[in-house]
Amino acid sequence: MRGQLDMLLRWALIGLLFSGAGCVSQQVKHAHSVDLVVTGETVPEPQLLDVAVVVLEPGVPDGEIEPEVLEELLKQRVFTNIRRAESRYLAVKIQRTITDSGYWGAVRATPTESLASDVNVKGEILQSDGDRLRLHVVAHDAKGRQWIDKVYAMETAAAAYDPRKYPDKDPYQDVFNSIANDLAAARDKLTGEELADIRSVAQLRFAADLSPDSFGEHIAQDRSGQYEIQRLPAYDDPMFDRALRVREREYLFIDTLNDHYDNFYRDIDEPYGSWRRYAREEAVAFREVTAEKRRRYIMGGLTILATILYSRNDDGGLSDRVITNAGFYGGMEMIKAGMVRGQEARLHGATLEELSNGFEDEVTPVVVEMEGTAYRLTGNAQAQYQEWQRLLKDLYAAETGFVGDTTIKLEPEMEMAAEEVEIVDPESESAEENETEGDTVDQPSE
Repeated sequence: MRGQLDMLLRWALIGLLFSGAGCVSQQVKHAHSVDLVVTGETVPEPQLLDVAVVVLEPGVPDGEIEPEVLEELLKQRVFTNIRRAESRYLAVKIQRTITDSGYWGAVRATPTESLASDVNVKGEILQSDGDRLRLHVVAHDAKGRQWIDKVYAMETAAAAYDPRKYPDKDPYQDVFNSIANDLAAARDKLTGEELADIRSVAQLRFAADLSPDSFGEHIAQDRSGQYEIQRLPAYDDPMFDRALRVREREYLFIDTLNDHYDNFYRDIDEPYGSWRRYAREEAVAFREVTAEKRRRYIMGGLTILATILYSRNDDGGLSDRVITNAGFYGGMEMIKAGMVRGQEARLHGATLEELSNGFEDEVTPVVVEMEGTAYRLTGNAQAQYQEWQRLLKDLYAAETGFVGDTTIKLEPEMEMAAEEVEIVDPESESAEENETEGDTVDQPSE
């Protein structure tokens, strides 16, 4: 028994001596290993599908977050302000990558799914800490056919953040390229007739949403949930022609929102890049520190246990006391080192939480001028888009026909017209102020 305890303590002390070396095995990662597939030929115009890339779900609750939920998110190293900024930033990166592939018509970032688009791409951020990225991406066309339903994941190489080697590549570019490549691969499986059919279905779905009484029977869902054309409008149908012109105004508004997303992208590109580079170092260090802390606790506890058992069976000699004291104090020092590592991990987390405070986003009001009347849309991008869609339906129902030109600009770029209609987000404070002061002008009735 004494020999076994002596051997156990010796091995514990050996582990104690070599624990400071911290042997870490690292997998070699290669930066930018996925190339973007670019079409080598001109795509015929009837086969060019318009794509909407919806702002990603950030994976955090909207609005104010309960303290308990916030604490749990912080334990998972999720910083709400940064996630919300990333949901817009990454959507723009995906949109630009899909555009660069050359397979598509107009590719736009949108706050919600768009019936005006032939293909919608949406997703959710599952993980993003500068080192690891995981996105769940779903894409479907106007017929309801699913193209993608996949989780994209990657770990970044340190070299991916070297601007001298990769000045024009995002550290997450492999994921963006993979999404664009899968989208192009799904498209290539369809014939020219099927692609043209998607465009026709998209037009009819938009028209049916705009005027269900006029076009609701032109299209229907089958048992599988896919949309099929029941009958086509007459070639010179004036109502369908007007619906298509409304659709063009929809594109114009979305393009204006894209200006907002582009401005936001440019504003946060540099600070977000710096945060992400630092966050990667912090994320890697955090995982290494956590593993090291756990290892030191375990080794320290085993050493103290072996020391206690050994001390009960020693004969009181000098060598036994030296071994016992060395084991006990060595084990205590290892546990203290584990506690220090834990403090370092919390410090890393606090640093990242502090960095998240600079990513607040306010949307500039949009002014839409039609037929001498200016409509001012306020609120966040999603609220503005929803109000715009409601405005289109109201004007279509009034049979305005959009005879004149339509101008859509961010508010600082144009002065309000003489006759002004303000459409605000009902939940915004500005709406309450306008109602109180009586500044809001009701939309003219027919």
